[in-house]
Amino acid sequence: MTTSKEYTETERQQVEKALQESDGRYRLLAENMRDVIWTMNLDGHFTYVSPSVFQLRGYTAEEVMQQSIQEAFTPDSTVRVLGGIQVLLSQDETQDIHTTWEVQQPCKDGSTVWTEVSVDVIRDKQESAQAILGVSRDITKRKIAEEKIDEQAHLLDVALDPIILRDMNDALIFWNKAAENLYGWTFEEAKVLKINQFIAEIDQLKYERGVKEFLEKEECKIELHQTTKNGRKVITLSRWSLVRNREGKPYGRLVIDRDITEQRNFETQLRQAQRMESLGRLAGGLAHDLNNALAPILMSIQILNMKITDPNIKKLITSLESGTKRGSELIKQVSTFAHGTEKDFAPQQLRYIISEIESIINGTFPKNIQLRVGVSKDLSLVLGDATQLQQMLMNLCLNARDAMPDGGRLTVTAEGMYMDESFARMILGAHPGHYVALTVADTGTGIPMEIQERVFEPFFTTKEKGRGSGLGLSTVYTIVKSHNSFIKLYSEIGKGTEIKIFIPATQQTEKKAVSVLDEVPSMGNGENILVVDDELSVLQISKEILEARSYRVLTAADGAEATAIFATAEKGSIDLVITDMNMPLMDGSSTIRALRRLEPSLKIIVSSGLLTNVNSAGVAGLDIQGYLTKPYTADQLVSMVNKVLRKEYHPESGKG
Repeated sequence: MTTSKEYTETERQQVEKALQESDGRYRLLAENMRDVIWTMNLDGHFTYVSPSVFQLRGYTAEEVMQQSIQEAFTPDSTVRVLGGIQVLLSQDETQDIHTTWEVQQPCKDGSTVWTEVSVDVIRDKQESAQAILGVSRDITKRKIAEEKIDEQAHLLDVALDPIILRDMNDALIFWNKAAENLYGWTFEEAKVLKINQFIAEIDQLKYERGVKEFLEKEECKIELHQTTKNGRKVITLSRWSLVRNREGKPYGRLVIDRDITEQRNFETQLRQAQRMESLGRLAGGLAHDLNNALAPILMSIQILNMKITDPNIKKLITSLESGTKRGSELIKQVSTFAHGTEKDFAPQQLRYIISEIESIINGTFPKNIQLRVGVSKDLSLVLGDATQLQQMLMNLCLNARDAMPDGGRLTVTAEGMYMDESFARMILGAHPGHYVALTVADTGTGIPMEIQERVFEPFFTTKEKGRGSGLGLSTVYTIVKSHNSFIKLYSEIGKGTEIKIFIPATQQTEKKAVSVLDEVPSMGNGENILVVDDELSVLQISKEILEARSYRVLTAADGAEATAIFATAEKGSIDLVITDMNMPLMDGSSTIRALRRLEPSLKIIVSSGLLTNVNSAGVAGLDIQGYLTKPYTADQLVSMVNKVLRKEYHPESGKG
């Protein structure tokens, strides 16, 4: 070890002798302290070690004084101590420098002990460094406690549910990683917010009642609508428990939130299905009674018609018979909704059914409605009743026609697909498997969001009086359910409506099945993808799928948030944007234009549940690199992303 000034061997011996002959009171103090006091000469040899080292390391003071500094500390700690001492010795002589490290030291039994080592330089009257004075304090218990706290904090951070601790005044004390993921705020951001900035306005009073119950019972379970950083509304089941300190006094409120947004949305769909079932039972009872009432009327009319010869009265009877028959036909439709018709299921090729409907439409629909039909090659067969399937498709097309009083485009398509787990999660009651997807889309007036869940109810209609019975779509719903199929409706005001029906496929060639199931999409290379969608479930599922394929994913709940994220990101760091078309605040088209102004060459994939959106001239003019139709499978999403990033997709043809 080198020093800042040279000194003679005689001078060093004099210093060591002076240290050994120092005042007995200080030695007595050192030998009765729990901390270990030690001195070391500038050659790195111990010149004094207090007896308390035995309690610390199991060695006697004499044994330690025979050890080198490398033997007194673990290898990593030796490097830190020697480096620190060297820095101390190189400092200005007039500075009062000392330092402290947390290090590990070996014990005689083979274990190690954590110590806090404080070191000073002993200098003579001329401020020359003469020796090193050190104090080692046992901090093993503290380090173990800290490690336990770190482990507990880690466990809280890996918990799937948000875990939050607030004091009795609602000030934030703890906020785990799951809370940050759900609500969007970091701990530092969240702790400066007031509690009413989390709770949605509709639940403010409910929250206050919950606080009152918590203070009375020391616990509370409450369902709350909460607002995230990006303005998204989530529904949480929140459990509160009182936390006390060591003296037993109330310390804070432990909150464990569970995101039940998707569950509540599912329950809404389930209630709709149950309501439809109840309406079906009611309609079935009404149909039975009405049939009983109309049967004798119709028979009586026919008898009267045979007996009466007066032509004027015969005209009245004929009119009465016609009206009664129309009523009977309506009752048959109600009965179909309630019970379905007699099933004559056999393998069916939708291509032929679509072809028949195409002929009817071309011959009867107004000329200002353009029909487009697309049927995939080698379309799988489905098991069903041909008459019911034809009636289902005809009702959908008639409904689309009525939604376009001034004309428009009617699109009918059928394609084979494999519904994976991600896709099935987007549709109530769906399960993975091979399907034929039948789609009927129009460019009509659209259906308001608030009535979309009612359109399949019998007698519900928005048409003018006399323009419709309200039984067309309810019959469609009944036929779909009787064929073990699933239905999905998308609609936007002023843009149109799209209804997709997923019918289980009965045949899938072995070659096709293997290619769909076994083909593994390419992995990503860490590219950054921004997914923009106002549906939480779509964001979560898309993020899971892409991250599992080695992409990095950012999410935004609307166009405004997406634009803000893109504007603050490093230029060129976001490789691709996938955006929904129908969103609040900023729709897809506005979002794309804003992003294009920031980066004209940005790659963009459009995602929509409405086929007319991705085929519209407005979107085509925005230079879109790819299209995804909701709901989509994991393979469809990853495949489209891979093709767009690698410039293998041609939007004008829709082919890779």
